[in-house]
Amino acid sequence: MLKNKSYNIKKINIFSVLKTAPIILGINGILSSLTTFFIFSSDIYSVDLKARLLACIMFSIAYTIIMLSSLIIMIYIYNLLSLKYNKHIEIIFTEKSESSNSKIENLKN
Repeated sequence: MLKNKSYNIKKINIFSVLKTAPIILGINGILSSLTTFFIFSSDIYSVDLKARLLACIMFSIAYTIIMLSSLIIMIYIYNLLSLKYNKHIEIIFTEKSESSNSKIENLKN
């Protein structure tokens, strides 16, 4: 029999998000700028390599700052609205039972 565990996210800690989000958004910004300015750049081939690298760095920094600030604003709005209206995100985890594990093992054999 499957057991369901339900959890509500009542508040998101901004500081815990700030530990990992800049790294993820920075990597995303770097990959986006590399594809924009180096891989799919048809109009920029006449531009010097140093200028393309500078544009890549500036785009990565601007992307990271803009996306991180929008993420912080979304977290702040979620925390305000969840306290005011008492509505939360509900996450349901389901534990596997022993019988379902044994059925999977029988199928593998």
